[in-house]
This record gives sequence, C-alpha cells and structure tokens, in this order.
Amino acid sequence: MVFNKIIELKETIVLQSNRIEKMLQNCLKGVIAKDSLVIDKVVNKHEKKINKNEIKIDEVITAILALYHPEAKDLRYVLMMARMNYDLERMGDHCVEIAESAFFLLDKPEVKPLIDIPRMFESTINMLQETVTAFINEDVVLSMAIHQKDNEIENIANQVFRELLTYMISDPKKIENAFHLITISTNLVKISELITNIAEATIYIVEGKVVKHTKEKSEKTFDVKIAAEPEDGQ
Repeated sequence: MVFNKIIELKETIVLQSNRIEKMLQNCLKGVIAKDSLVIDKVVNKHEKKINKNEIKIDEVITAILALYHPEAKDLRYVLMMARMNYDLERMGDHCVEIAESAFFLLDKPEVKPLIDIPRMFESTINMLQETVTAFINEDVVLSMAIHQKDNEIENIANQVFRELLTYMISDPKKIENAFHLITISTNLVKISELITNIAEATIYIVEGKVVKHTKEKSEKTFDVKIAAEPEDGQ
C-alpha cells in the first residue's frame, strides 16, 4: 500500500517539476521576445498552481508518515520528496522574480544584445529536464553529473555580471536596466542550485549517500578589472 502512495507522490513531484519548466520557458520568451502575456502567466497562473500543489503534497507526505510508517528506502523517498517539494516551490518564487524584471524591461531599450542570459535559460531548463529523468529512473550516474553542473551556470552568471558592470560604469543611464538583467541571471543561478538539490536527493534515495557538501564550488567573486585613466601627456 505504501508503495502505491509513493508512486502517486512521485508522479505529483514530476508534474510540479514540469510546471517549473513551463515557467522557465515562459520567462525566456518574455525576456527575449518581450511577450507580456507569457510573463503574466508566470505570475498569475503557474505560480499559484505551484503554491497550491505544494500544500497538497505536504499533506500527502504527512499522511504517509502518520499512517504507514515507511522504513529504509521508502522512508528516504518520502523525506526527500518533501525536500524536493520545498525546493520546487522556491524555484517558482525565483521564476516570479525573473518575470518581474522581465516586466520592467518590456518597454525599455536594450542594454546590449542578449547572448549569455538565453544560454543560462537553456542550460537551466536542460538541467531540470535531466534531473527529472534521473529522479524517475533512479539514475545515480546522471544525478552525479548534474550535481557538478550548476558551476557552469554560475560561471556564465559571473561573466554576465562583469560585462554588464562595464556598461553601467560607462553609461549611468543603463544602470537600472542592467541591474534587472543581473537580477535575472542571479535568479537562474539560484534555480540551478535548487535543481542540484533534487539530483542530490535522488542519489540519497537510491544509495543512502549524502553528497551535498562534496562538490567543488567556483569562487563567488566578481573580478572586474577597470582600466586606469591615462596620465597627463599619454
């Protein structure tokens, strides 16, 4: 009986993940195509469903723990899906923050042609898809690969920050618009970190092994070198 309940819960977690993927797709379209309709769906449709289902999933998890007292792998499944549920809800919050910045930028001139931020979106979406696949198939090898992947997205974000900072310094009129692009980039990094949590949870479900603090993280510093002003006579 508990097995069937866990399967149902697993299916619900996957559906919740699919909603996050849709939110990311809409955010990407909103940022690139400046489509206000899809941005509005992120804030006023998808996020409300994510929040509503988070509560339902929590209630199901509580009932399973109270009624069936799962043990061993079944218990790991239930506990990790509780964590996944929380992380997916947080991803939804970050998507809303991206959508809010996209709304701000709708009628604003471009700071620069967007290249790296679309790459970040695509990498994050691909990372989420692979993570869901690994969770469904209990694929530890794929989960370990994902566990190392969010550094790539963080590195792109560092590059985005450095480049946009130079635009902000050279033209103060671009500061506010550039800030919202940095906000979008930062939220994508946070989403990638939450996706990594799900990959780590899958590893724990299958092997009972904690890998949360075993990854080499890149330095979270923004090393921006600004050329010195030339001296008189140069």
